[in-house]
Amino acid sequence: MNDIDRSRRRTEVFRDFCVMAYLALARPTAPTKERPDEIEAEYMACVARYRRPEDVRIMPELLATAQVAIAPGGRDFLGAVAAEIGALDAGMGQFFTPYEFSRTMRKSASPMRAP
Repeated sequence: MNDIDRSRRRTEVFRDFCVMAYLALARPTAPTKERPDEIEAEYMACVARYRRPEDVRIMPELLATAQVAIAPGGRDFLGAVAAEIGALDAGMGQFFTPYEFSRTMRKSASPMRAP
């Protein structure tokens, strides 16, 4: 992600990646006949923000990386990436809690069972 369009902030690139990934996954399941065209227009608007074609071509590779990381479950891959690049806004209450910590807290907060 650091090598994609260095004139843009990493948080902008991450946002565009998330939007483009969503649009790519949403298009095949569009609920109306018009929606795929609207989705394609939104996708191409994201593409237009990048001057170099190779910056756009890497987005599907990033999506594949995210899918591989997410597939086994039990991990907030995108949350970890967002936290690492500084894309979360504490002023808006956005914080990243690692999955392992959340799981531990959930287990310790479970009601005690009677013997």
